[in-house]
Amino acid sequence: MKVSPLKNKSGQVTFATEVFGYRKMQRDVDFNNPTAEDIQVDENGNTIIPFELVRLQKGDFAIMYNVYFFRDAAIMRPESRYEVNSLVEMLKENPKYIIKIHGHTNGNHAGNISYRDKNTTDFFTINGSKDGYGSAKELSRARAEEIRDYLINQGIDPARTSIKAWGGKKAIHDKHSARAQENVRVEIEILEDK
Repeated sequence: MKVSPLKNKSGQVTFATEVFGYRKMQRDVDFNNPTAEDIQVDENGNTIIPFELVRLQKGDFAIMYNVYFFRDAAIMRPESRYEVNSLVEMLKENPKYIIKIHGHTNGNHAGNISYRDKNTTDFFTINGSKDGYGSAKELSRARAEEIRDYLINQGIDPARTSIKAWGGKKAIHDKHSARAQENVRVEIEILEDK
């Protein structure tokens, strides 16, 4: 990542990295004089600030920021593929991981819900979906189950997963705020790692 010169007088900057399957890491650095034992300058004069990635451990939560669902549906949009595949890889690389998939919505209103036709293994299209009606908690459960079903389809043992549906009970932002869409999310909790 390239950083332009800062306009603040202190020169203090915080760098953060968030990679799915790893703990969020951050470092505070003096931009004008970046010094630490592990900070290096390459042959082009670029300052290299390393980050050590630490795998998630028992008790950690990871928000799947890049998993998106069609509106009022328990069906993932195609751009979710990369992140759910990252979850599959994390579970394959760590066969002792047991996870709980937490589903969240924005608000607690009941309404129409579209479901993937269970006779298809195309998890990323709304074509051929089935319509239903249910609560926000039911929608959050169906979305978490959809991720679990995808994991199973990719060879993950169902015994390694469980589901918790929250509906809109654990909102990050007010349901009417400009950032309310962030309330619609899936979180992965590591229950066991050994």
